[in-house]
Amino acid sequence: MVYLKLKQMVLATLIESDVTVPDDVAESIVEKTINEADTNGDGKIDKEEWKQYVAKKPSLLKIMTLPYLK
Repeated sequence: MVYLKLKQMVLATLIESDVTVPDDVAESIVEKTINEADTNGDGKIDKEEWKQYVAKKPSLLKIMTLPYLK
């Protein structure tokens, strides 16, 4: 479930930025994100894991905010 939601979020961010990528590239982005962010290995990214992940990659917050997407 987290995979699908994260993929939808990645695709929406790319579309809003007028960027198109092949499906396998989007899936690669999602898999890499889950592998890096899911520190306890439960297949989910909880709020604390996301905070830690974004702290290491602060540019993620910038590209996932409404002002950037407009």
